[in-house]
Amino acid sequence: MNTLLLLSLSALAADTPVTFNFEATLAGQPWTCDVKTADVSPTDIRFFVSEVEVHDAEGNSAPVAITADKTWQNDTVALIDLAPGCNETSPETHTALTGTAPAGEWTRMSFTLGVPFELNHKNPATAKPPLSTTSMHWSWRGGYKFLRLDAEGSGFHIGSTGCEGPMAKIKHCAKPNRARVTLDAAPGATIQLALDRIVPQGRCMSMKDELCTGVMAPLGVQFSDGAAAETHPAWTVR
Repeated sequence: MNTLLLLSLSALAADTPVTFNFEATLAGQPWTCDVKTADVSPTDIRFFVSEVEVHDAEGNSAPVAITADKTWQNDTVALIDLAPGCNETSPETHTALTGTAPAGEWTRMSFTLGVPFELNHKNPATAKPPLSTTSMHWSWRGGYKFLRLDAEGSGFHIGSTGCEGPMAKIKHCAKPNRARVTLDAAPGATIQLALDRIVPQGRCMSMKDELCTGVMAPLGVQFSDGAAAETHPAWTVR
């Protein structure tokens, strides 16, 4: 095999950097914490993203290896923070997921909103960032808050519920409450989360609360059993 062909095959096999940006929107416009309405006044918007994949037009898929940065991302999970300067708990932001993927003509992407089961019930005191963020942890039984949205007079926290088993040895959760989101988004695209679709009129903690039914479905989670829904209208692409 000649050197030129070897170099060509090596280039095809090499991973390339990929980035997906995230932003919150309100009424279709980019949102910042100084933008408030009578119905939506968020102070904290954070969520975990994992199991990221890219897809091409022919249906081929490849995993995205998340780039660990010792603060917002490890090699499995990224914590996205979209509330710049809105609260003292999280004064900084992280709006871009970075990683690598095989070279290709990627036109779509998918991700899981949440922490994988095998990491969700680990001890946050010994976990690597971003899973050491205790303000995003619910309890040893429930694990992490996959999404935390706090607002004036309302809020929405979602994580797994109905989990069974002894500490650090959870075997099953009745409601996983992980959304699987697939979008027509090539690397470099901006993924938008529509706040006006998921802010409840009150507080929803992903339990047996009727307030949760209207906000979990747009996010991509079935309230009835916590399975991923087929649609997720709160997520769009710019």
